[in-house]
Amino acid sequence: MVSANLETYRRGLHHSIVVQKVRDQNSLYVPVLYLDEMDEAGGSELRPLHALTDYFVSRSAYSLRWMRLCARGVGLFYDYVRQRRAHFEVAAKDPSVDLHRVALSEFQNHLWRGTIVDGVDETGLYWSARLSADIVVDLCRGIEEFINWTRGSPHGDRLGRGLADFQIPSSGKQLMHLLYVARFQKTLSFLGHIDQGKRTETPFDRSIVGPDRRDWYRSDGTVRFPVHYLVPLFERGFISRPKAKADWQRENMTAKLASMLCAFGGLRRSEPLHIWVDDVQWVDGRAVVFLHDPNAITNFNSTKMTRAKFLRDHCDLDSRDKMAGQLHAGWKGIKCNKDLWAPVFFLPFEGLNEWFWETYQTYRRFVRPRLMRERFERGFKDHPFLLVSSGDSHQGDDDLPIGSPYSHGAHGKAWEQAINRLAAIYPEDETLIVRKALGTTLHGLRHLYGGVLGELGIGEKLIQECMHHLSPLSSLTYTKPRDEFIDKNLREGAQRIRATVAGEQIPTTVPETSPIFRDLQTMLEDLRSVARGRGW
Repeated sequence: MVSANLETYRRGLHHSIVVQKVRDQNSLYVPVLYLDEMDEAGGSELRPLHALTDYFVSRSAYSLRWMRLCARGVGLFYDYVRQRRAHFEVAAKDPSVDLHRVALSEFQNHLWRGTIVDGVDETGLYWSARLSADIVVDLCRGIEEFINWTRGSPHGDRLGRGLADFQIPSSGKQLMHLLYVARFQKTLSFLGHIDQGKRTETPFDRSIVGPDRRDWYRSDGTVRFPVHYLVPLFERGFISRPKAKADWQRENMTAKLASMLCAFGGLRRSEPLHIWVDDVQWVDGRAVVFLHDPNAITNFNSTKMTRAKFLRDHCDLDSRDKMAGQLHAGWKGIKCNKDLWAPVFFLPFEGLNEWFWETYQTYRRFVRPRLMRERFERGFKDHPFLLVSSGDSHQGDDDLPIGSPYSHGAHGKAWEQAINRLAAIYPEDETLIVRKALGTTLHGLRHLYGGVLGELGIGEKLIQECMHHLSPLSSLTYTKPRDEFIDKNLREGAQRIRATVAGEQIPTTVPETSPIFRDLQTMLEDLRSVARGRGW
């Protein structure tokens, strides 16, 4: 599971990253990478890598998390080659070695497996082998996509003028040149014309770190959270204090409510953290939740201002996408109206909306007021965020004061504990561990949401609206059919062919043997049982 705190992706030794507002760009903040550059006198000075900043400005619709990963990857490579100066200077004496690409290959290997061997680290980087393969690929892919972009920019035009020998970079310009040569050396080298007719050029986004083989686009549907565990998850998974007297004290209601929004409403894991208290309302006999862009307009004492400005002026807080450290919550951008808000669309099953509303009411009546009272007693200001910290998540260095906006770290730990409780209930199922490939991460709930809509026959345009995707292509990852669904349709096709040949009447009903409908029917029966017990 990916932590929200990107500082854990290795510490900067010769670089720093600061999220800053871009000059002449309205409300645009990007990570600025500062490199510790050496001068001829042996001194050093932190200077920004302007090419990377320009790249982020050109990709301003991308998430801040993505930008920080890219900046971190470039900064870590700078640290790596500087710390391994002696090693590469020796290797450079062998003219047969393509040292530019070797440096990148060894960087990836050490990034994943660490630099400490038998308790000794000759590089001085002290990278332990803790990063997942997904994070390593993301960091390296960020480097490659950045260099791909430079080729068509003025930065790349300057870099392409001549290919120097391998040089240990001590400045941003030298770093860019090393990366550029490593990326495009085969295309630009003197021997590039040899066997030109037989050679197939490797796609630009595949030549440095190789093909991206992560199973993010599976056909077997395993990246979705298992639908048959949805009811057990919310019925029993969040019971953290089983011996407490009151019902609301027995459960981690904050994590449960946030997870319900991801499962029933298909939200990204960061989006519930942006929701304010008055974004949840009771309208025409059902719960309605609204997502607002941080720059959406709000009214305060008859004065209109953006939400971001309200937080700054009245709460001494930035919007969640601008907060640093544990309080940061990314904002990818949503398909919304001209006022920068959109409703959350719940899955169309009887009982889900009511279940969410009951959980929300309990949280609003008992949990949040108690936490906010303690916050006020400690001298902290009020804030409008719905989900707040209990101050006891113990997530690494999580020292957020009680009543602070809920953090990714706290939600991530509570989610892992919920999956562990499910595993204890169903010990025969070895897949109940938090893994992206198993669909048991928080994002697996969003995949479940989109997949269920797709298999229920909801049109692509409506699914785009439900999932708030800016592009209709973004929904394809979530709605790709499972193997069982494909097999069902192929069997139906074969049945129609046989019936046509035999002149029989072709049945038009959906077979009851369809796995998705069988699973959904089981879930609905469980929900109705829960509803009857709760008096819905």
